[in-house]
Amino acid sequence: MSPYPKSISHASIVVALPFVTDCLVSDESEPFRIRMGCMKGSGMDTAATRRGWGRWFSGLCLALMLGGCASVFSAQVTRYQQWPENTQGATYWIEPDATQRNNLQFQTYADTVRAALGPTGLVEAQSAGAARFTVHMEYDSPLEREWRQEFVDPYMYPGFYGPYAGFHHPRWGWGMGPAIQTVAVDVYRLTLSVRIDDRVQQGREVYRATAVASSRRDQLGAAMPYLARALFDRFPGRNGQVIEVRYPVE
Repeated sequence: MSPYPKSISHASIVVALPFVTDCLVSDESEPFRIRMGCMKGSGMDTAATRRGWGRWFSGLCLALMLGGCASVFSAQVTRYQQWPENTQGATYWIEPDATQRNNLQFQTYADTVRAALGPTGLVEAQSAGAARFTVHMEYDSPLEREWRQEFVDPYMYPGFYGPYAGFHHPRWGWGMGPAIQTVAVDVYRLTLSVRIDDRVQQGREVYRATAVASSRRDQLGAAMPYLARALFDRFPGRNGQVIEVRYPVE
């Protein structure tokens, strides 16, 4: 079985609805179940009920807007190429640098690159000396800070958008739904780069590509099959091309 999934044509979104309150319980089987503990005596507490239903309605609207969503892996690929013609069936060899030799992490990541190279028509050689193309790999996951927009509970948000029973009033008018705020988050840049040299052209570089994905956790190993797949998506592509790729996470 292929270690990476097929690509999809449109982005999907993973959303954790922020509308869980004292009168709402969120779990996988019953995402919007009213908790009977919100009852007081013989009747419901009116204010709590209004707030609970308002939040439930806001969450329901958001869920309907994002219906059919699924987890996806997204990455940006930048590549440069002067790929020669008539290379179908040509051989390659993945060459480690001095720090990658006898390195289990490198060997594991190299396996994902081998799998991604298969659809290009290249074939792994039996030895470095027998290969036409030499493939070099680099990988890293530096920690950086970026700004992101996130949904916030309009009942707790103290700014411009609330708190008005799930409604907000942006500059152009009134609307319904959750507010959005911009926050600074620390993210890992999961990165994989390859360079391919052609021995027929005296070791000339003929392909260079870098795939980068962002993650709140340092999970480079889990991302590696997707990053490797991205590097050779629609190979060899156009010189200087930057593309966005998305794959369903399995």
